[in-house]
Amino acid sequence: MPKNRQEIPREERILGILDVAAELFAERDASEVAMAEVARRAGVRSGAVYWYFDSKDHLLAAVLRRLTETGAERIAALAQDTTPQQRLIQYLAEMRPMRTVHASAHARLSSSPVVAEAHELLMRQLHSLIQAALEERPTEERHLLAGLMTSSFEGANQPGYDGPSATELITFVLERMVPASAAVPGDRLPNAEAGVAGSS
Repeated sequence: MPKNRQEIPREERILGILDVAAELFAERDASEVAMAEVARRAGVRSGAVYWYFDSKDHLLAAVLRRLTETGAERIAALAQDTTPQQRLIQYLAEMRPMRTVHASAHARLSSSPVVAEAHELLMRQLHSLIQAALEERPTEERHLLAGLMTSSFEGANQPGYDGPSATELITFVLERMVPASAAVPGDRLPNAEAGVAGSS
């Protein structure tokens, strides 16, 4: 039976709604997910999601912001001897389950300022990791490689894209462009699918 809004703390209700929304948005495009479905899955009254989020775009943006925050926390928790290249690949791998969320966000960027703002925060984080991974490269080359990697990430998260993942594309570039001394033991970066949840 749906819980009354007074039964659990507000922050807990919000986190529960975000968990459910993230799961649903990861399964299919956000445009196909009704707010009533989110409410039902979260165990709250139909329409209760609007008590906390003004619209589906606000909910999508909140999911995206939370994804960015948790990604930063997981990267920060990595061992100190983790290389910048490994941190970038791990970050992308952590993002793979949310690939559909990214695609949904892309579809709303031009018409939703709140989604665009949340997407910008994620891209700033990604750009920072890319810059760190390319720090040893010459300035001009670093600029070009950063653009290539950013474009690969953005392109791989467009609605309807079914080519190589962002992790596969960016790993391909890193393995060939980053000096061997900056790579992981064995002169190779972590496999895109080994030991992680996949890629974004």
